[in-house]
Amino acid sequence: MCRAAARIHEEAAAASPGEIPVDTKAPNPPNFTLQKPEYRCLDCIGAWRYCEECVVADHCGTPLHRIERWNGLMFSLSWRVSSLRHMRDQATAFTFQLLKHYHQSNLASKTAAHDYHKCLLRLSDPIQPHKIPSAYHQFVDMMRQWRALQTFQSSGKLDSSEVRRGELAYTCPACPHPGINIPSGWEDHPNQ
Repeated sequence: MCRAAARIHEEAAAASPGEIPVDTKAPNPPNFTLQKPEYRCLDCIGAWRYCEECVVADHCGTPLHRIERWNGLMFSLSWRVSSLRHMRDQATAFTFQLLKHYHQSNLASKTAAHDYHKCLLRLSDPIQPHKIPSAYHQFVDMMRQWRALQTFQSSGKLDSSEVRRGELAYTCPACPHPGINIPSGWEDHPNQ
């Protein structure tokens, strides 16, 4: 029984006495078609099995989750949820979570974009990562845009049209700035 069917059966069994009872001994509740649960999600917590209708319904807000399908012998990587909906125009997409993760990884351990991209390919398909179409150039372009947007955001600017030369630069805390990190009258100090 797939997750949606189990949920419907549980709700029917827990119905209060004033509600119209549903025959829970019937194989299917009214207006529900029971399908074989042949899908599972690698990114969700839990070991739920889904029918095609339920995996699309439960993952409408998470289109980048990896879905596997039972082929009779084992689970094999199927398509993304978006392809189960038969979307024709598939484009490369990167989540904010991925961009933030790479940015922190790059800052903390100097991970190169190429190495990070190879890691993503191996996480997607550890056996044949070379069969996944490369999105390296799109990833690098997106990281440049992400960093530019982060710089605009930290400086309080909305876009590049209102930025003057030097406004996006950070103030260096090690460089001497009179009135900030140098005492007043430093010019008259005998050891200058």
